[in-house]
Amino acid sequence: MMARRLLVQLALPLLLLATTDLANACTCLAVHLQRDFCTSSAVITGTFLNIISKSKDQVPNAYGYKTLQVFKGDGELKNVKTVSIDKWCPAYIYPSNFNIKYLITGSFNNGRVGLSSCNYFKPWSELSAQQIKGIQGEYSEGCNCEIVSSEHRYYLENTNDKCTLDFGLKGRIQMENQKCVREDGNCIWKTIDL
Repeated sequence: MMARRLLVQLALPLLLLATTDLANACTCLAVHLQRDFCTSSAVITGTFLNIISKSKDQVPNAYGYKTLQVFKGDGELKNVKTVSIDKWCPAYIYPSNFNIKYLITGSFNNGRVGLSSCNYFKPWSELSAQQIKGIQGEYSEGCNCEIVSSEHRYYLENTNDKCTLDFGLKGRIQMENQKCVREDGNCIWKTIDL
């Protein structure tokens, strides 16, 4: 039985690699906002204003941006006027969504916020009350814990430093209402109180 499990653990990643084409290389798993909050150098709200530049394929690679609020990052983020788009995993903002308040997470370099399709970016109006409270400080309490996808649980060492993000209804509740925090030495899911 142990040998069979080991064989599955070794074969499955190789099978996935063999069947994945490069066009889908930037497909991203669902990510809990807390994980992006903890790993990003920029967590801000603002509005996309216009397309500043396009690639030779006419794909937008930079948007004009007006920062409204900084939740994480240095003071220079208040002056961000450009969001650069990753060329390998582009995040698309349609003109119909310009001037809508967005929460975005990403990297901050040279006065620009970098954004890819794997970063968290969502209209502010679509965030739950608990997610808003999370970015206002609740999520920072759990940055010493790691949030991992349930599909990877069989490949991970069993440690007390991780919270497993499930799929389905339980995962949706975790994503919209909970934070991963350390309590009594273990990382656990807790509902964010309003």
